[in-house]
Amino acid sequence: MIILVGGEKGGTGKSTIATNLATMRTTKGIDTLLFDIDPQKTSTFWASRRDENNISPRITSCQKILDSRILNAGVVIRNELKALMSKYENIIVDAGGAASEVLRAAMTMADILILPLMPSSFDIWTLGTVNNLISEVKHTNPNIIAKVVYNKVAPHPQTAKSEMEESNEILSDFESIKRFDTILIYRVAIRRSQSKGQAIVEYRPLDDKANEEINSLYREVFNESR
Repeated sequence: MIILVGGEKGGTGKSTIATNLATMRTTKGIDTLLFDIDPQKTSTFWASRRDENNISPRITSCQKILDSRILNAGVVIRNELKALMSKYENIIVDAGGAASEVLRAAMTMADILILPLMPSSFDIWTLGTVNNLISEVKHTNPNIIAKVVYNKVAPHPQTAKSEMEESNEILSDFESIKRFDTILIYRVAIRRSQSKGQAIVEYRPLDDKANEEINSLYREVFNESR
């Protein structure tokens, strides 16, 4: 299974979600690769930090950073994913925040596309380009599932409720994109765990709410019960 964490908007927490899912999957004994194709290399830096701190289990990771202007960049990524599929049970792909040829190529191979977004009209409207990409990709990958996860949501309940209601209304205009039930609140534990090369479930003292939220997303992504 290939899980692609991507989208057009930058700064939405794609790497945080990719690294957490890869860690949780690896911890369950499933042979998982964290594949970084984001030019910012955040997942790669995170994995290096984890190795420096000798955190177990070790997360298998690699990177393939290509400028989308390079001739056949999308073909390179597609061929790379084809080769890796036979070696790993799951591949978690961290893609950059741009509607590039590289992102499109990864989408043609993905089983699930996770689109992290902050619930605001400015962020949600960037889905127009991604929705068009998904419609194109479905000609070659008709079974791809694309879902938004609201991330970095305001911790104040009333603010969060208002922003999500507005975002849900806009999201309903995009026929190719659904939404996860899970929402991820912006929490200090998330930022601190990332800086140490940890997943949220590994950070101590354990943040019970952050832990439950990322576990909820995990269960939705991999269709698992409690």
